[in-house]
Amino acid sequence: MLDKIKSYILKENLINRGDSIGVAVSGGIDSVVLLDLLCNLREVFHIKLGIIHFHHNVRPYGCETDKFFVSQIARDRKLSIIIGYENVLTLAREQSRGIEEVGRDARYNFFRNIISKNFCNKIAFAHTYDDQVETILMKILRGSGLKGLSGMSPFREGIFIRPLLEISRQEVEDYARKEGLCYRQDQTNGDHNFLRSRIRYSLLPLIKHEFNPNISNTLVRLSNVSRLEDDFLDNLSVDALKDVIINFSNESFILDANILSKYHIAMKRRVVRKAIFTLLGDLTSVDYNCIEIILEHLRRETGKILKFPGLVIRKEYNRLILSKLPDNFESVLYEKELNFPGETISDFFGIKVIITIKEQKGDMISDNFRANLDRKTISTPLFLRNRRKGDRFIPLGMRGKKKLKDFFIDEKVSKFKRDKVPLIADSKDIMWVVGMRIDDRFKIQAHTDKIVTIEVKPV
Repeated sequence: MLDKIKSYILKENLINRGDSIGVAVSGGIDSVVLLDLLCNLREVFHIKLGIIHFHHNVRPYGCETDKFFVSQIARDRKLSIIIGYENVLTLAREQSRGIEEVGRDARYNFFRNIISKNFCNKIAFAHTYDDQVETILMKILRGSGLKGLSGMSPFREGIFIRPLLEISRQEVEDYARKEGLCYRQDQTNGDHNFLRSRIRYSLLPLIKHEFNPNISNTLVRLSNVSRLEDDFLDNLSVDALKDVIINFSNESFILDANILSKYHIAMKRRVVRKAIFTLLGDLTSVDYNCIEIILEHLRRETGKILKFPGLVIRKEYNRLILSKLPDNFESVLYEKELNFPGETISDFFGIKVIITIKEQKGDMISDNFRANLDRKTISTPLFLRNRRKGDRFIPLGMRGKKKLKDFFIDEKVSKFKRDKVPLIADSKDIMWVVGMRIDDRFKIQAHTDKIVTIEVKPV
């Protein structure tokens, strides 16, 4: 196995002579084996090693035990160690995001900070062949494009390396047993609340048994093909971006909207993503729906402004302007006219809005995602939008107007989610805070003869 990992390191050019490598050690079997392998290869590659451990505070007692265990490994091997801390559970609640996602972001922020402080110039992760298979399957389930299907890269951003990507979990276990290595069992590995655990213990065994016993090799082959094709298209997008740039700075990109509109839709997406990545340094806040909204904005008339986390988009005549979000920029401006009656799809919210008109006949069924309103109170056109500064409405059952901001606070809507709450409105008033409450002025009454039903479904 030592020769196998050495060959892989050389093939992927993961390590250079004189590198200082921080090994991310959780205490689990994979990271303990990686550390042992790199210690054995230290003289071969003439490298310095240190240990990096991140404390998530997800399992208070387990995390503390992991920390002491890894610290003991560092003492035994006479290696320096840096330990990072973050209360991932609290962060996840505050940001209304998943624990896995928040934990990953916290770890990588910690790792990049370590690099910036010159503790090391590279960080080694212990992801294995089996981890790669699970990652690719996760990406498929989430509808990823080529970049996602490429899986984990052996060498990322010039600082993150994964020397075990061609080593199976079974090989890791065999090596640990042969070398007599001690390690910690991660209790969350079998927790089916996590998607990766459900894929590992439920979905993959089912696919292997019922559909394709060689699914692991199939998925890795898909990953390798996707990575090469993604690299090729990415290089083309660099030239395309140069073609459409009018001007750029550290704060903004100005693109020629007319030239950009002539490219194939696939290249448009890549050009916009490339511009945003160059501007912000990452794409964590920009998903597929965001890119589609920007391209839809490209086809519109001048004037509208879009805001995403850290980013403002506006179109001025034949120019598409992407700018970093100023600290004092508060409004989130998204608006789409609704077909009345009819169906309207919004990529921004990921929903379909269905509007029908009918005569009142008995009780009408209403729920969080279906509103029945009095036709006589409605002035068209209707719009699907998100909040604006100063928004007010009269929640059903109340008499006076209430600030939408105060309503969100009362309903305990996280500030990170408020821009993504759909609102149905006419040109003046909010009619329905989707999923929560209609405005009292639009409710059905005894004299109502026609009813407008607005239904919202995910797409």
